[in-house]
Amino acid sequence: MLLIVALVLLLIVGGLGTGGYFWWRSFQNGPAYALALLVDAVQRNDGAAFDKMIDPDKISADFVAQVREKMSGSSLTASLSSDSSRCGLNAAISAKLKDTVHEQLINELRELTEVAKGKPLFIVALGVPYFADIKQENNTAFGDREYQEAK
Repeated sequence: MLLIVALVLLLIVGGLGTGGYFWWRSFQNGPAYALALLVDAVQRNDGAAFDKMIDPDKISADFVAQVREKMSGSSLTASLSSDSSRCGLNAAISAKLKDTVHEQLINELRELTEVAKGKPLFIVALGVPYFADIKQENNTAFGDREYQEAK
């Protein structure tokens, strides 16, 4: 009788372990885990891991596009676009902007994720869905605001 109870308990524990393993592997393919990796990289000051997940060129280009959109029609925009000799200046500004955006993004994320400082990645990954509202459609993940705009 004791052998049967031991076998049943072994099967239950083995099943829970196997199920937990496969759940964790599927969780690692989701947006919450990717966000947890980003938080972990920021909290550990791991610039290389951060740069693998974030495209500072795209962020800077989007920022410049938003500024140009806001300034369209102003005399400053017209004078800057008409002078082609400022191309080198624009490239220098763009490089400095990229560095500034990169540093500010890291600083802001570090401040936002201060609660995760010193916690293991496993705990951070499990907590991310409670701190960030992530909606997922097919292979695209949205924050709450972006999700509302996409609809």
